[in-house]
Amino acid sequence: MRKILVTPAIRTAWARTLVKFLKETANVDIKHTVANRAIAALFGFNEHSLAAVIRDPGGLELAIEQNNGQIDKSAKRQLGDTGEALVLEQFTLAGMPASLAPQGQPGYDIIVEPPGEPPQRVQVKSRDYRVPTNFFSWKYRDQFDHGAFVLRDSPGRETRIFIAPRAVVDERSHDAKFRWGRSFTVKNISQKLAEYEDNFRLIKKGTGRA
Repeated sequence: MRKILVTPAIRTAWARTLVKFLKETANVDIKHTVANRAIAALFGFNEHSLAAVIRDPGGLELAIEQNNGQIDKSAKRQLGDTGEALVLEQFTLAGMPASLAPQGQPGYDIIVEPPGEPPQRVQVKSRDYRVPTNFFSWKYRDQFDHGAFVLRDSPGRETRIFIAPRAVVDERSHDAKFRWGRSFTVKNISQKLAEYEDNFRLIKKGTGRA
């Protein structure tokens, strides 16, 4: 049987359908059976949550939205960790000694030590191309020397990585003053940083492959 990807939007739709059923059904036993099977199986709520839903079906949508928020945060964290590991691996394969920065550093994730040059601070951002509203962003105050942008599931390639000096990414990006920073969209970064794709040697003018 094919596994169905249960997205936050699908969970919310199921929640609304279930809320409608619970509001319109008078039989408490049927309510409990349906709620127990549906919510426990699909959303993983505990018995206390189930009891609350039986008493107040309208609260289910809020609970699902809160649950989805936690799922979204977890997915983003996993995507970020995977992106950092991938960039770190590619630096190493390119002969550039690199290591993860200690947690809590102001704006960078990886430290690269190019032969004969000072250590370089690299900020890593990972985003999914399939979500058109996604964007890569950083704060004005972030301290990094190069930005590494990992684009997942882009057309024709599973993963693309662009690495450019801070001055370049600041100059070519959009000024997002309301976020106190700058940004690229997942749709325009391949044009904005074309010559910096796979720039694991940290060449200031890029790889020249644009």
